[in-house]
Amino acid sequence: MHTPAYTSGGGYMPSPNYSQRQFLGDRNTSPVFGQFASALDAVSALPPRLRKVVWNLHGTYGVPLDIALGNVLGVLSFVCQGVSNVLDSKGDPMPLSTIVHVVGVPFGGKSATFVRLMRPVHAAMADWPHQWDFDDSTPQGIKRVSPVLGLCGCEEGDAFFETTFGKDFALQISLRDGFVPVVTRAKDVGGDRKKKARTRFTIVVLIQPDRYDEWLGKHRKKGLGSGFLQRVWMVRSKEESNKSAIGWYPQADGGLDDWDETVSVLLDRAKSNGERHLANLPALDVAVDAGYVLNQAQQQIDFMVAQGVFREASAMARRYHERVSVLAGLFQLYEGTGPVIAQESMFAATVVANYLTGQWLGTVLPPEAEPQDELDAYELMPRVVREMRARNMFGIRESEIVTLAKNIKWMPSRTKFALMALYAAGQLRLVPRTINGRRVDFVELPVSSPYMPPLL
Repeated sequence: MHTPAYTSGGGYMPSPNYSQRQFLGDRNTSPVFGQFASALDAVSALPPRLRKVVWNLHGTYGVPLDIALGNVLGVLSFVCQGVSNVLDSKGDPMPLSTIVHVVGVPFGGKSATFVRLMRPVHAAMADWPHQWDFDDSTPQGIKRVSPVLGLCGCEEGDAFFETTFGKDFALQISLRDGFVPVVTRAKDVGGDRKKKARTRFTIVVLIQPDRYDEWLGKHRKKGLGSGFLQRVWMVRSKEESNKSAIGWYPQADGGLDDWDETVSVLLDRAKSNGERHLANLPALDVAVDAGYVLNQAQQQIDFMVAQGVFREASAMARRYHERVSVLAGLFQLYEGTGPVIAQESMFAATVVANYLTGQWLGTVLPPEAEPQDELDAYELMPRVVREMRARNMFGIRESEIVTLAKNIKWMPSRTKFALMALYAAGQLRLVPRTINGRRVDFVELPVSSPYMPPLL
C-alpha cells in the first residue's frame, strides 16, 4: 500500500489564539527533506517586514494565509520587476516578473486583499504616462503598446482564461521572460517584420477551485508540454475568510502602512528605470552563505526528482533555482537591506519555494486516489488484529474474517479483495492448514515469534 502524499502541504488557517512562531530549522539548511512546507511555515519564514504584511492582511480581513501570501507575492513581483534583475543558475540576469494563480473559494478574501495591496500601486502609477494595466487586453493590443512595465491582474480568472490572451500561453511565457513580440513595418520589405522589445510583465489571476480544476482538466497536457504551467506559481485554499481572526494579531498592525510606503518607493525606482527602457537594469548579487543555502535546497530537489516525486513534471523541478532566486530578490528589495541577497532572504526563499512546489504538485499532479481494496484493507486490518487478540491467537480462518466483515455490511467479495491487498503488502499471509483432516485457508501475521502489532 502507498504512504500518503503531500501530508503536510496545502493550506492552513491558524486558530485565533495562535501565536506567531519561526520556521523550525537551522537557517544554514533548507526545509526538512521529504516534507513540503505549509502556508504557516512559509509565512513564518518570511523576512520580518514582509511577514508583518501577510499577518496584517490576515488580521484585517480574516483571509487564509495561502491567499494572503499569494496575492502579496504577485503584487510585489510587479512592484519590484522594474527595480532589479536576479541571476539565474548560469549567472545571467533574469526578470523578477512572475505568473501567479491564486485559487480560493468564494468569500475567501481573494479580491478584497488584492484590491488592498493594489491601492498604493494605483497611486504610485497615476503619473506614469504609459499604459501599464492590461487586465482587459488582447494579445494584439499588448504587442502594439509594447509595455515597459506591465501588469495583468484579473479578479475573474474563469473569464480571463476564455480570452485570447488567457489562451495564449506562448505570449504569457514571453512576457514573463522579459520580451514582447512587436510588429513593425520594415522599410523595403513588403510584409511585416517581427522583433522583440524588452518588458517587465507580471500576471496575477484569481479564480475559484472548481473553475480552475475544470480549466486544468482541459489544458493540463498543453500547459505542461509548452512549459507554461512549470512557470506558474500557484497557491490554493479551501478556507473561507475567518472573521473571528480579525483583530487577533495586534503585533502585525502597521504592516499594511509599511507596505504602502515601501511600494511607493520601489515603484519610483521602477519608473525611473522604465523611462530608460530598462537599459542597464542591475542584477542583485548573492552572498556566499546565501548561495550555499540555495545549493543545499537544489540538491534536495534533485534527490526528490530521482525518487520520482515530480513524475512527468521534472521540468518544473529544474526551475527550482529560478523560483528561489526570484523569491530571494523580491524579499531582499522589500526589506531594503542592500544590493546583495543575504542568507536570511535566501533561506526564506527556499521555504516559500518549498511551499509553492507542494502547492503546484498537489494542484497540477494531485495524488491518485487509492484503490478501494487498499482503503478497505486499512479498515479491515485493525479488526483482524483485534479478533486475534480476543482469541489469544496469531492466526484465524479466512472464512471467519469474511463472516466478521459482514458486521460492517461487506459482501464476501469485498472482504476477499481487501485481504488480497493485505497479502500483497505483506501485512498478512495466507497459509493452507489441515484441521481435522480438512484443508483450511488460514490467515496469519507474517512473524514466527510471539508478536502482536499495535492496533492500527
